[in-house]
Amino acid sequence: MFKNKTHIATLIILVLVLIVGGIGWYGARENAKTQAIKDAFPARFTEALDQGDFQGAYTLITAAAQRDPGSTELLFFQAMVTFSEAAASGDQARFMATARQIEATLNTFKDDGISSPDFHNFWGLTFLVQGKTDEALKHFRETLSLNPAYVPAIINIASVMESQQDYAQARQQYQNALDIISSNVTLPDAKRFMALASFGLARIAWFADQDKENAESLIAQALQQRPLPPNLAKEIAAFQGAIK
Repeated sequence: MFKNKTHIATLIILVLVLIVGGIGWYGARENAKTQAIKDAFPARFTEALDQGDFQGAYTLITAAAQRDPGSTELLFFQAMVTFSEAAASGDQARFMATARQIEATLNTFKDDGISSPDFHNFWGLTFLVQGKTDEALKHFRETLSLNPAYVPAIINIASVMESQQDYAQARQQYQNALDIISSNVTLPDAKRFMALASFGLARIAWFADQDKENAESLIAQALQQRPLPPNLAKEIAAFQGAIK
């Protein structure tokens, strides 16, 4: 019942958490155009999106644009905020329409020569929410061809496999994400992604294995990664209530 009732809610929360988490990875890129972008976004921008302060996020973009006018990267960030805002609205029709619009925008960015793990991962998300899983997987795998340790894309692939009830592949990908994070706890948003991967494994333990004890253990592991994004904490709490 939990799986069917909250399928779209889970997808929206996954999108919000992965977009916000991707900001940290983007800020850590060695080839970012300007130090100004690195300075402005990883902490303050992530905090604004976590809190649903979309106006605050747009304000940060405006301030950064004054320091780096004409930056295509800032247009990319603006698309992320627009997408996150539509996801948080709870309006599925608006969310899907926004995904289609941003998909077209990202085609323009590609024409400008942008090709990075962040870009392909985000593009994959716009396909994922439209149910275009083949296209989404193509971009997530392109992300990993550019950076095999890019945890957001690994978790995205795991979530697709889970939605298709390919639990063996999903489990492998979630565990891969945990292994990468465990070997390098300084990765951007390590706790956020450790919680996501642990939560994914908990769902598989419950739905595929009917192993309540393991599911509860994995949930406890996810909850140790505090502070959790509010939306993710809410989703975990709903899952805990469903398996009691």
